[in-house]
Amino acid sequence: MELALVSAQRASDISAMEFKQLKTSTSGVDGDVLCVMQIKSRGKTKIRIPLEVGVNGFTIGGVIKSCQTNIITRWILHHNSHHGGAKPGMRITAGALSRGFAKARDLAGVTGDGETPPTFHEIRSLSIRLYSKMYGEAFAQAIAGHKSAEMSAIYKDTRGAEWVQVKAR
Repeated sequence: MELALVSAQRASDISAMEFKQLKTSTSGVDGDVLCVMQIKSRGKTKIRIPLEVGVNGFTIGGVIKSCQTNIITRWILHHNSHHGGAKPGMRITAGALSRGFAKARDLAGVTGDGETPPTFHEIRSLSIRLYSKMYGEAFAQAIAGHKSAEMSAIYKDTRGAEWVQVKAR
């Protein structure tokens, strides 16, 4: 969830992130940047994000470092133990990320206030809103890999959760 918050990427792109950028990688660390070739765009959208970029006290580099374990693996998000058919070091799939988020959400009692409960993808929306507020619209659009401001605007929609400020004059 932290990696989703700081990177503003989709579950499929987060799942594919590697500790090192290789020729066969879609996403990985290359020196002091995280290189992301977004899967949804079939690699046409390529983003280089400095590891010091972050939000709410987290940085991309710090979150990636916290994912390092004593298990030898190329995947940033990986299994630490046997789980179903997965062995230690195998990457965590996008589906597993979504299911794990749903389980954590349900255990936390987050229901969605009578609407559909939030999904893992809502972290991307939150990230885009936070980056817009901190660094501006263009930065948020760039880190999300959106080609248009209109697409970023969809993610910045708070779905009616914001307060309307009434001004006296």
